[in-house]
Amino acid sequence: MKRTMQAVCLRVITIACCCLAECFADTIYVANFPSGHNPVRYVEKFDSNGNGSLFTNDVDASLVADMAGNLYLGIGSSIVKYDIHGNSAMFATGLSGTTGLATDGNGNLYAAGSEIVKIDSMGNTTFFATNVPGFAHPDALACDSSGNLYAASFLYNTIYRFDPTGNRTVFTTSISGPSGMAFDKNGYLYVSSFSSNTIARFDPNGNMSIFASGVSLPQELAFDGAGNLYVATLAFNTVQKFDPIGNQSTFASSGLDFPEYIAVQIPEPATWLLVLASISIFLFVKGLSAF
Repeated sequence: MKRTMQAVCLRVITIACCCLAECFADTIYVANFPSGHNPVRYVEKFDSNGNGSLFTNDVDASLVADMAGNLYLGIGSSIVKYDIHGNSAMFATGLSGTTGLATDGNGNLYAAGSEIVKIDSMGNTTFFATNVPGFAHPDALACDSSGNLYAASFLYNTIYRFDPTGNRTVFTTSISGPSGMAFDKNGYLYVSSFSSNTIARFDPNGNMSIFASGVSLPQELAFDGAGNLYVATLAFNTVQKFDPIGNQSTFASSGLDFPEYIAVQIPEPATWLLVLASISIFLFVKGLSAF
């Protein structure tokens, strides 16, 4: 009887843990900008298996997710924030644009328009970089683990680096048409080249190598919690997925129409919930064994 109870309890808790893992799995968001007269721009939402559904029609520019799992959408001169449960609220207004968004490890959000602004977790906005020559409407932003901000200028084939105080240096001029950037967990910067159909990778010392070639008209990039890289591509209206060792596959192709921006929502509580569940299993089974 005791063994039967233990088996049943283990089965129930295992199912519960699987449900927790599913509920808190990464979610991929893709902003689409269809061509044509008065197109309806929209965001498609995908689970980790590539199953998609419409998330919202309320989008005008970039999107990004922070470390807490909040999603930010650029809508003209404003930014809307969605929490992990899908609740939305206006986060910032009166901006010069939102063609590029990025978050740092301190909860700050950066938005690029005709200048770059910094927005803290309370929604307070300060100017970070203004009147930068050849820098009208940067096309992509990314932050490294040290708080440096990288901004790509598609027109000038240049990526700039700003330290946390706003001092600017040229990081590279080796990318033709940089259109997306993302950092992996090891501090490597990945940059999509729209003009050469490649994904370049820079190590922490700034040395460049080609990570992938033949990626048709790549746009924005984003990493999931497992280290997989997702790339929005315009040529065939797909999202391409690269595993950590570079193997490529098509993650999604339905529900997309000129996908440009991409973000991965990685729920912060997931790891802790699974650890707590594991501990609970051990304690529960240990308790049963006492009977």
